[in-house]
Amino acid sequence: MGYDQLLKCQGKILTNRFRIIELDKLNGYRLNFSRLTKNERKLIKKFVRQKIHIEEITPRFLMEQLPNKLISSARFGRNSDATLTSLQHKIRDFFDGVPELSRFLMSETHGHNMSLLEIGQDLLEDIEFFANTQPPKEKCIFLKRSGLGEDQLTLEELGNQFGVTRERIRQKEQRLLLDLHNSIRVAPGVLNAKIHETPITSVIAEMVDFRRAFSTDVACIRMLARLAGIDSKKLFQQHVPPISQTALDDFFCSTRPPFSKYDAQLFLQEEFNLEVNVAKQALTMLQKQGQLGIEGQIVYPQNAKKEVAIAYLLAKHPDGLDWIEVARKVNQLGLCRSQLSIERPDSILHTSSYIFQSGRSQYSHMCYFGLSKENIRHWLAKIRTALEQSAYSAMNLRAEYYETCDSPKPDYYRIRHVVRNFGVQAKIYFNGHSQTDTVSLEPVVSLVSQMEAIARILEVQPMTIGAVAGHIHSQSEGHAWAYLCALISEGRVVRLDDSTFAAPSIAFSGINTEKIIEIIHSILAGDSRVHHIGVLSSQINRGTKVDLSPRLCKSLITAYAKQEKWCTRGYLVAKKPFEWTGLSDVVRDASDVQGEDLIAWVQQRVCASREVIKRAICNSGTRLAEAEKYSYSEGLAADLMQELFEL
Repeated sequence: MGYDQLLKCQGKILTNRFRIIELDKLNGYRLNFSRLTKNERKLIKKFVRQKIHIEEITPRFLMEQLPNKLISSARFGRNSDATLTSLQHKIRDFFDGVPELSRFLMSETHGHNMSLLEIGQDLLEDIEFFANTQPPKEKCIFLKRSGLGEDQLTLEELGNQFGVTRERIRQKEQRLLLDLHNSIRVAPGVLNAKIHETPITSVIAEMVDFRRAFSTDVACIRMLARLAGIDSKKLFQQHVPPISQTALDDFFCSTRPPFSKYDAQLFLQEEFNLEVNVAKQALTMLQKQGQLGIEGQIVYPQNAKKEVAIAYLLAKHPDGLDWIEVARKVNQLGLCRSQLSIERPDSILHTSSYIFQSGRSQYSHMCYFGLSKENIRHWLAKIRTALEQSAYSAMNLRAEYYETCDSPKPDYYRIRHVVRNFGVQAKIYFNGHSQTDTVSLEPVVSLVSQMEAIARILEVQPMTIGAVAGHIHSQSEGHAWAYLCALISEGRVVRLDDSTFAAPSIAFSGINTEKIIEIIHSILAGDSRVHHIGVLSSQINRGTKVDLSPRLCKSLITAYAKQEKWCTRGYLVAKKPFEWTGLSDVVRDASDVQGEDLIAWVQQRVCASREVIKRAICNSGTRLAEAEKYSYSEGLAADLMQELFEL
């Protein structure tokens, strides 16, 4: 609230111990000037209007403010210093008796030694005081535009409510915000410094009362930016780091719907190492970008890639759909960023690792595939045995093998999918051209030559898994992922993000890998515990003054693990072998320990931050339940191929 608005508060009359005195007014605010001279009254009015801070009222400052005629008068004489000091105390005593005024005459460093919680409480008190002293119309505009205790409304909505233009509402809002900025007790410079030295997510987390007063995190951050004089866009970028529009693609493709907001939030936390509030805000940003639909607590993809849209739709239909029905439903629901052709099936159906052909022109999601890893190995072994015992090196899969097999057996299209997508790992090669499904022990292009080709391509430029698949004979992403897994295990390829790969020479260009390896050796030698890569990346960043993300740190450690004799599994690293596959495994080992004791138990064995351990505790139960729920769940293809290559 500005000083003019403050001084216009009606119905407040200052009193002394004996009677009400109304000798003078300042913009409608009644002040007790009974013990002040005329010149002293003028000074006080001047100080209030100019917003002079109490600490600035010194004898020298008063000498500069008093009229020359008064200074040269006999009153000052030889004892002018004592007179000015007396006047200083008199004016300060006056402000001490008027808390409604003196509470706003703070220094530019007010709030410097206060905690964020105390600053938030002061800000909230000032904002509520300001709102309650406004006329009804201005108060309504202020509350509904700032989101203070109410849902935020747009300028257009408020303009329609009051029967004025949106520009008129904007003008009123700007005037109110200017008055508010001039009225807060916490110095804007101090608030600015506090925000810059602490991540904004931590700021609003510590300002508990202040955050609770606003309807959303966005409204809270926008108000803090206005009070501190900061561009709100910079704070939002800090609050919500850039998230790819395809960040939830694997989430929507991997399992069956419905998907809850909480599940999507956990996925972002785990996959991108985000805090809870940041993950929630990331969902909101994806919704605003048109990449995510939210209805209540349910989320679904919008304007997604073909593979994501089709996989999401098929996951809702256990019996599968024919292509015409798939294309029609995807187009009607707006799931895909482009319209699917009804006339012919899209090529993505034959390369996606989430979709399989379950019948003639019929397609299903892999979560309904129904064959476990052991089943897949069993049928690959039987087909290979049949080929080795055959008089010929190739045979027709349906006529010469499937039709002669004894029951029980899966339907033909599941066997076909097994050979087509996983046969290369057992050195069984599939050719489905001209509708003649043929299997053979003689490859057209050898596995080694394709791996070498992929390695040479990735030494030139980074590529996505889809682009890598385009360079191999089968054009299958499943085959491409198998080759990449083998190259990663050899340290010849590095995974940059969800779907992009590159050679180490490109991935680590500009990074002092020798220094990083030296730091990792030093850390592992000084602490015998298993280390979480998040902790290692933080220590590496401090030691090298670079910004190495946990994902890139993991890729670097994986690339050099064999050479440096490190033991790695998931995001865990140690000098000696260990049996855990991840932090959730460590948590599950402590079945009888709870609460803070559980965190301490884990930290005795694994060097990891409390936040990461808490997330592992939250995720350990749900991830185990999901793994037991489906026989073919997220990552089966990748897990199987990685396991076969390791064997």
